[in-house]
Amino acid sequence: MPVPSRDTRYALIIGVDTYQDDELRDLRAPRHDAAGLKKVLEDPGIGGFVEVVVLENPESGTAAQSIERFFRDRGPDDVLVFHFSGHAFRGEDVNDLYLAMANTNKRGAPETTAITSDFLARIIRKSPAGRKLLILDCCHGGAFSLRGAGDESGDAATRMIGEAATGFDDVLTRGISDMVPAQAQTEANGMGTVVIAAARPFELSQEDVSGALSGAIIEGLGTGRADLTGSGKISTDDLFAYAVRSFEERGLDQHPVRQEQERSGDFVVAENKFHRPLLPAAVEQLLGDSDPIERLRGVGELGALAGAARLEVAAAARARLRQVAGCDTAWQVVHLAGATLKRMSLTVPLPALDFGPVRAGARPVRRELTVTSPALGDSWHAVSDHPEVLVERHGSRLLVELRPQRHGPLAATVTITSAAGDARVDVRALVRRRQVTGVLAGWLHTGLGYVPHDLRRRVRRPARALGAAAAVLLTVSSAHLVPQVQVVGWCIPSQDLRVLTTEALRGGLQRAAADFERAHSSDDCGHDQVRVTITALSSDGLAQRRIAEQWPDSTATVAGADPAAAARADAESRLAGPVPDVWIPESSVRAELARSTMRKDGTRRFDLPPGGTVPGSSIATSPLVLAVPEADAADVRASLSWQQVLNQPWTIPRADPRNSTTGLLTTYALYQAAPDDAAAEKLLRPSRGGDDPRVDLCQYKLAATEPPEHLGFIVPEKYVADYNAGRPLGEDCPTPEPPPDGRRLKAVTLLGLPAALDVPCVPLSTTGSDDDRQRRLAAAFCDYLRSGGRDALLQDGLDPPKNDDTVRNPSAVDAEAVIDTWTSAQRPYRVLLAMDVSGSMKWPVPGSATPRVTAITGAARVALRDSRLESGDELGLWRFAQRLAGPLDYQEVVKLRPATLDQQSRVLAALTTLPVTDRDTGLYDTISAGVRALDRDARPGGDFPPVNRLVVLTDGENDDAGSLRADQLGPVIDAADVEVVVIASVGANCDALAVVHSEKFRCVEAGADELAAAFSNALPSRAGQP
Repeated sequence: MPVPSRDTRYALIIGVDTYQDDELRDLRAPRHDAAGLKKVLEDPGIGGFVEVVVLENPESGTAAQSIERFFRDRGPDDVLVFHFSGHAFRGEDVNDLYLAMANTNKRGAPETTAITSDFLARIIRKSPAGRKLLILDCCHGGAFSLRGAGDESGDAATRMIGEAATGFDDVLTRGISDMVPAQAQTEANGMGTVVIAAARPFELSQEDVSGALSGAIIEGLGTGRADLTGSGKISTDDLFAYAVRSFEERGLDQHPVRQEQERSGDFVVAENKFHRPLLPAAVEQLLGDSDPIERLRGVGELGALAGAARLEVAAAARARLRQVAGCDTAWQVVHLAGATLKRMSLTVPLPALDFGPVRAGARPVRRELTVTSPALGDSWHAVSDHPEVLVERHGSRLLVELRPQRHGPLAATVTITSAAGDARVDVRALVRRRQVTGVLAGWLHTGLGYVPHDLRRRVRRPARALGAAAAVLLTVSSAHLVPQVQVVGWCIPSQDLRVLTTEALRGGLQRAAADFERAHSSDDCGHDQVRVTITALSSDGLAQRRIAEQWPDSTATVAGADPAAAARADAESRLAGPVPDVWIPESSVRAELARSTMRKDGTRRFDLPPGGTVPGSSIATSPLVLAVPEADAADVRASLSWQQVLNQPWTIPRADPRNSTTGLLTTYALYQAAPDDAAAEKLLRPSRGGDDPRVDLCQYKLAATEPPEHLGFIVPEKYVADYNAGRPLGEDCPTPEPPPDGRRLKAVTLLGLPAALDVPCVPLSTTGSDDDRQRRLAAAFCDYLRSGGRDALLQDGLDPPKNDDTVRNPSAVDAEAVIDTWTSAQRPYRVLLAMDVSGSMKWPVPGSATPRVTAITGAARVALRDSRLESGDELGLWRFAQRLAGPLDYQEVVKLRPATLDQQSRVLAALTTLPVTDRDTGLYDTISAGVRALDRDARPGGDFPPVNRLVVLTDGENDDAGSLRADQLGPVIDAADVEVVVIASVGANCDALAVVHSEKFRCVEAGADELAAAFSNALPSRAGQP
């Protein structure tokens, strides 16, 4: 099947195997690689390229001219593939890379006799082609940078991605694009530039008959095996993943590297001509439709197919869902695909099993989990990484058996793998030393010929002692009769204290809780036995919300509620566990936020302590610091102010302040340091981590690529201590492991606003209950943490609490303002410009000879060039006049698409040549149609729903007598999730639109000299301090 001809495909292949310089040995692979790649690219059933030019052993001048012509003389829809196979070497600068040609003089004249990476990057950036793929099968290819040696723009759209770990640019520039991927439809219409290199910057590349990378790509294309998703199309993602797999299978000591710039889509390079589609053509047609509503239907069909009994169909549907979730431009489609994937994946009801305190040598304790999975995952299997934790499958049930042998904390991981996804269950227990107490001990030791000294005293209480012994014997010897009973040692607990905290604080609190249990439990089973159960979440946000909502029951779903929202609420309920007795957040700010939003009506399950008392209940502190790599520490002072951090070019990932306390305190402190709105705007979307800042530290430790310059982390000092000590850092770094050489961090003190974790202990008083015993136990636990239990917290890297101004965190009002400002800034913008091209636009501006259309489009171009649109936003252009396109008053000029630099350039170019008609103004129907067009893709849901804005520029009133009336526009706008801004320019006014009654509508009058400012104000602005 030939490749669709919507685009035109060209390739330039340079293979150099013979060199004049004796320092460059001759090669054997490049000539073979060039012939093999040319064959598959020209094959109409694979590449379908219309022109493939091969240069064998060219000299540098010839190669440079060919490269420049190849990239210059193209159109925006063209696909270009540039392949180089030969020697490459590094220069003195870390970013210098030289591609060696036949006449290259390596030592004498590399700049003039080789193709420099700076030259190649500059030519590529200037190329108008929308899709460019570079394949560098040479040594040190990962050193090539699309930014070029002299590019200081810091383009955040460029990403370097390693084969085994997420690259730094990918990790540290996460922003709204996590929620709204930049890809459009799943046709072969992806845009951007992709580089695939055969080796990291300091690695050599190997050759046999073929180069390592070229051979893998030729094989993958020629056999169709690179079609890893089974879609029948082979994308740049497929080629890279296939190369990684090939290198691993061959055991090569080199690692391919991928780099992307302005990537927006599924960049399809070729077809798999051996493909026999498993998914119905009708589904693929829906997924390729330009209408997001149709694509949503396609995702629904994929969800049904992912549960099919025919496993190969289910696997293909699952792979297609993953592709859509990572590639579609409509956030609703992305959200639905992700939710469908999650729904059709293997799941377990609990992320962790806590067996609590048990005795070493005691009888095995068993827990059971039900594993749910679609048919694709029926063949799941589970393994444990700890010899004392055994797992066994029984149908859909997983039996986890604990056989405690050695005393001390026990931590294990049970991994469940399947074709429908994997799951992990953390298993924890506190194994105590072997101990036998009470009357049972007397019985045992009597057989050894002596009676314990205290036996006489205990025998005086025969009923209670014998009852306790009987309970112990029943629990130990007949565990199968009472499988749900939890034991403390060999005794049944009489009080269970539930504590809620974060993963970062779990370690110290577990040790303190074990000491508290020993201090408040009796060796005699007839007395009180206390068990402390700790539930740890990745961040404080979920706990804050559930406490504010009075811990809603997951089964209490409202009739008619959104199923996705109900599923999300149920998942949060299961994750957070039962109602806690004690809450230990990382900051008292979280407790005050929960109090400020707590329900005032209805039945309340619990109350927080009185206002103002929580900040004084601190059990430990940890100041926020700037953590920098030790390799860069020599250039950084021991202390910096927040203003200095803000003014220097640091790359600082910040966690979501809605959930992460560290993210909230960091964002608040930086806002306070910002001198004006413009500086504050820098903080809103440069980079964002997830809920747990330790994930970024883990990624830094594990990532294979070199970190960017000026990398820093604003985190609690405890996190830096945990990192350098090799302690676990969340789910991605669960095992103790010190950082590699050169990756240790130094903590830089931050001066000025003293932001810090103050870790309060907050007892939650159950309302309507007379259980003073439980309240007293909760209060006793908090008191213990502030006294004898503090040592366990200090050993975990925390500092003693401070009761002075050395800790000054935001109030609940300030924190809410920070979160609201930040959240608003994360929302993507979908902007549709509608430009008036009626006959009056030919008239000159009053007092000038300049045509109105020139003044208006010129102002629009200036405002667009200065706008803050990003690739996660969308931008489109319409023009309008009465009956402009048949019966319609409007016409699409540039389709609404992700606002990449290419898309913005298209709109700017279209504004330059916008044709004017002799027709009248069709204003009202255009506003109505624009509102409906924007609202068509905008549906409630997602973390950051987009801001849909229609910006209309006109110089007159509506002249279409058969159109809607102005007073009818208000209901149209109110029914949609769209904002409308009309700019009445060069003599026009807003009088006729005064009857449009909608809070989402505004009209602005602007003279010729006010147009640019009015247009800029109508475009997105994320500036503003809380």
